[in-house]
Amino acid sequence: MKKLACVVLSFVFWNIYIPIIRLIYNVFLKIKQRFYPDLEHVIADIVWSDLTLCEEDIAIAYKKLVKAFCREYDVKTPKLIFRQIDPNNMLIGLFEYKPYTISINVEALILNSMNETSGLIARNTMVFVLLHELRHCWQYKYHKEDILYWCETHNHLYNIFYEECPIEIDANEFAKSAGLHDSGDIFNKLPLSLYEDFDKAVGLKEEAEASRKIKKAVAVALNRIYLE
Repeated sequence: MKKLACVVLSFVFWNIYIPIIRLIYNVFLKIKQRFYPDLEHVIADIVWSDLTLCEEDIAIAYKKLVKAFCREYDVKTPKLIFRQIDPNNMLIGLFEYKPYTISINVEALILNSMNETSGLIARNTMVFVLLHELRHCWQYKYHKEDILYWCETHNHLYNIFYEECPIEIDANEFAKSAGLHDSGDIFNKLPLSLYEDFDKAVGLKEEAEASRKIKKAVAVALNRIYLE
């Protein structure tokens, strides 16, 4: 009898309880994904949508992205504003930590999208810019020292090494990978002391040597071949 009871219980467990548990779990996942989608799914939804590069649609995309991003990375939601950031329309986006805002220049965004206002190129560019600026929000919370160093106390170095400073490399890598490449170790691989050596350099020879070390460190950090 005991053996028969065990067989019956085992049958009930594997053929009734387990399928019910799986069904409940799948329903839970679908509900969660509907109301709390992860960043990867939000990005895919935006890229394959019919959104265009107008302020209204960018605001819709931003609302979706910022909700998923801030929940996933536990950062405060920055306000989105539309404005001309610089007189020459060179800057597409800008994160400012003091007013805690993200500015988007729609005209520059369209120019950077090869003058397309809709389609995959336009939406991919839009997502890249928004993710890039949102990553700066993450940096401000978790690497505040670096943000203040580059954007406030050493802005002159920021202008020189814009493409080779950790905050921009990290933001670019994160945005290019659509949020999949989330490696904050770039700040360890490219310590501020590297750039301090350039700042303290006396004469062109010392500056050139310090600059060479920075370029080599960046190549190593990104697993690229450095050509001297």
